[in-house]
Amino acid sequence: MVTGIISYKELDNAQPLAYALTKNSSNIGSAIVATGGLCGMSTVIMMQLYGQSRIAYVMSRDGLYPHNFAKLHPKYDSPYFSLIFFASISATLTAFVPYDNLAKLSSMGSLVHYSAIAIAVMLFRVTRPEAKRPFKCPAIFIVAPIALFSSLFMLSKQIMRNGELIITGQLIIGWISLVTILYFLSRLIRKNHAKAIL
Repeated sequence: MVTGIISYKELDNAQPLAYALTKNSSNIGSAIVATGGLCGMSTVIMMQLYGQSRIAYVMSRDGLYPHNFAKLHPKYDSPYFSLIFFASISATLTAFVPYDNLAKLSSMGSLVHYSAIAIAVMLFRVTRPEAKRPFKCPAIFIVAPIALFSSLFMLSKQIMRNGELIITGQLIIGWISLVTILYFLSRLIRKNHAKAIL
């Protein structure tokens, strides 16, 4: 539809629809579309922050994060410390890191999460087959490997450019390595702590 207004060669920008409407002298339409896009992105960011705070809350409750992340607000019953912590990190990154890098890191991070979920679902089906599941994905050993392969394939396409590892690719690999090391260290500490109690 947009290519009926302007050439597709001009649509390689951050807001193609709003740009096309501006070029078509529809400034009001462009403003509405841009405002809608801004509201949509703000909503997504808010939900991601809230979701991340809940993940941190559960991990803190399980002993993988400091206890402050498990604090609930006395009135709103929300993990307020986690919300403030992750919102502050997001705001700081937004202020000082270029948008392109943040967008790439966000996309890569999502693909890493999808890959981890695909692996975890298969592992839990094998190690905990008796667990109650309100929703059970059919043909999990077909669906999950396809999801894993697709996510890793798209991730490999994003971290490389012209056969070289780009800076955001280096950052995401470093982050994965750090998180993996911390995870196994925390498991080792908890195991030794449990032995000490016994």
